[in-house]
Amino acid sequence: MVYANDDEESSSAYPLAVGRDPLSVKSDVSKVYDGSPLSVSDVIDMSEGAEADGVEVSLRYRPAAVVEGDWDDEAPSDAGSYVVEASVKSAAYSAGPDGARWAAVTKTGMFTIKQKALTVTAKSFDVAYRADAPIYSAEASGWVDGEADSLSATLFEELAYDCEYAKGSPVRDGGYEVALKWTTDAPKELANYAVELKSGKVTVVKSASTVTADSYKGDDKQASFTYGDTITVRATVTATGNEPGAVVFAAPRGLSDGSGFGLSGLSDGSGSSSLSDGSGSSAPGTAALYLGDKELPGDVEVTDNQDGSYSVVLSYDTSGKVISVGKGQSLTVRFSGNANVADCEKAVTVDLKAKPVDVAVSGDASKTYDGSADVSEGHSLKVDVVSGVLAADEAKVSATAKYAFESTNAGSKTVTVSDIRLSGDSSGWYALPSKLPSSYEVTGISPAKL
Repeated sequence: MVYANDDEESSSAYPLAVGRDPLSVKSDVSKVYDGSPLSVSDVIDMSEGAEADGVEVSLRYRPAAVVEGDWDDEAPSDAGSYVVEASVKSAAYSAGPDGARWAAVTKTGMFTIKQKALTVTAKSFDVAYRADAPIYSAEASGWVDGEADSLSATLFEELAYDCEYAKGSPVRDGGYEVALKWTTDAPKELANYAVELKSGKVTVVKSASTVTADSYKGDDKQASFTYGDTITVRATVTATGNEPGAVVFAAPRGLSDGSGFGLSGLSDGSGSSSLSDGSGSSAPGTAALYLGDKELPGDVEVTDNQDGSYSVVLSYDTSGKVISVGKGQSLTVRFSGNANVADCEKAVTVDLKAKPVDVAVSGDASKTYDGSADVSEGHSLKVDVVSGVLAADEAKVSATAKYAFESTNAGSKTVTVSDIRLSGDSSGWYALPSKLPSSYEVTGISPAKL
């Protein structure tokens, strides 16, 4: 190739010379930012033998956006596009004929240092329903070795977190997105990185709960009931904000990528601390009252109190005869099917007493003196259950007794009544009064004929 003769002794006589081209500039090549400056091999290819013959390359650089001037001898390392100028002086070409030389040339080309991918991902959280909003954090991956420590703080100080989750937000499919954004713009210190902001999410899971329950008769709290009463159990299920079986602890401040920088963010992206009204939740669930494993029939009412608690009212009419007469019987409220609160239960203890009834003696008895106190078989005496029996049991409760004349003598009109007992299929739910009839006046014993 023809080149401008750079030999001081001959250039005045021979301004042009012919020599072998010692290099080529790579065209439109690039590399990804790695923190190291450009090297000769990044920019040019030397012709075979040029380096061995002592051909030395001088490089200088300027940003592609600069039209001319402002050359810099220091190789760039930051991301960007650069014009590269490569210059060599002529030198003897050892592999050629006598007097052959490597040409003195100056060539330019373009080189790009591309931004390195840096992925910043918002941390995802699982929180129980009614838990406080977590302290949001993020993790970064893709740092050039040694730059995490120096740039992490800059990165995370400029991040903001946007999430609509707030304390009381209900369980929902897909959770709540935790979106990352810059507070203003990406920091200029990160110009060597193509930063991708990836969202995380808050997944709300069912909360554990506390349960309180009491038994009532009407509006009065009561544990003792009489057959025929309606037992009402009122319970309150309150979300604790903790996962079932979880150890309660303060939410930790997250780390970015192990660099030691704690990250705090916006609580819910809105600046509001108001409670959710639960409008996004499904039905508040259902409840049932059990005696052992047997479900008691009755009315059920479950109310969402819109504050993370649920009121449960269950009623059981004891005339259904599922609960036997007795003391210390355990009734269990079982709460289930709520989208936000885990299934739970609570027991109450009640006593069920037999229902008192009133009895009265009716009928008549008479006989002719026979020397005994026995009442003749044809008597019409009976003990009637006159009050206290529920309508559904009227045909299932009756009473029996033993009768005898108070005296064996003729003229005796008083019959003693003893051993009064209740009988019938439903008699076990009823009780005789404490004061029972003990005598009754009848026609009596007439004198015998001699």
